[in-house]
Amino acid sequence: MLRVSAEFLEILGCQDGGRVDVRLDADGIPNFIEVNPLAGLNEISSDLPILARMNGFEYNSLLKQSWNLQKKELNSYKIFLSYFLYLLSLRINYA
Repeated sequence: MLRVSAEFLEILGCQDGGRVDVRLDADGIPNFIEVNPLAGLNEISSDLPILARMNGFEYNSLLKQSWNLQKKELNSYKIFLSYFLYLLSLRINYA
């Protein structure tokens, strides 16, 4: 499943990841449902923070790693600042 999910992300050009929904049919063949390239960051209810926590990553570490990845990729300071403010607003609203 991991290989299939990674292939879907690559085909769709999702460089940083995302959530891939795949279901196995009665014969065990994976069927693509959808891709969400912008994973939610709600500390309590979003898949990415939940999965990160289950694998030993703290929420603030996840935000920092996300910040560092985006910082490398974004070309414009304005976009970079908008993304940071978005992450900060999520942290403030759900703290």
